Amino acid sequence: MHRNSKLKDAVFKLGRHQYEVAREVGISETRLSRLVQGRAEPTVGERTLLAKVLGVDEADLFEGAAA
Repeated sequence: MHRNSKLKDAVFKLGRHQYEVAREVGISETRLSRLVQGRAEPTVGERTLLAKVLGVDEADLFEGAAA
């Protein structure tokens, strides 16, 4: 797996901490960190919620990522 720099960039551009985004999505900060680092694959639900919370298109956020 590869680091998801688009996910990391989206969190940074939002101007919030990972723990805040994780809480709003309903996942642990550790889980979000693993997703950003590419050490885990997001579920369909996580993909949808992350895109919504971050205000970006899901396809753009996870382009090239396995579904």
